[in-house]
Amino acid sequence: MKTRNILFALMVILTASLTGCKKDNTVPNFIISGTVWSVNHGTFENPSYSPLSDITIRIEDTITNTITNTYTDVNGEYICVVPEHWSGRIRAIADGIVFKGNDWWYYTDVTFNHTQQDYWQILPR
Repeated sequence: MKTRNILFALMVILTASLTGCKKDNTVPNFIISGTVWSVNHGTFENPSYSPLSDITIRIEDTITNTITNTYTDVNGEYICVVPEHWSGRIRAIADGIVFKGNDWWYYTDVTFNHTQQDYWQILPR
């Protein structure tokens, strides 16, 4: 039983460090996730997209005024685990890239998962 508790604690620490967000086991946690896309060739009506890896995702906690970063993986995906009632904002940041859609995704009093919080590159690197 002790080994299982230690392994669980290590998984919590690893998850928090990988996502760049705090993980608090005293309250339920929720996921904020999405993908960062690059607009490739194609037509205006039918563009093609590919995922962007190693894009900085900035997470700002508006209650504690802390800023942390995580990064997109090889599939362009990011994930952040936040505690229940978390409030803050998240944005994709990269030198020389302008993203379409929300500059920031804003969250107030998070009580459920937020998925498909995507960004699309509209100007190249």
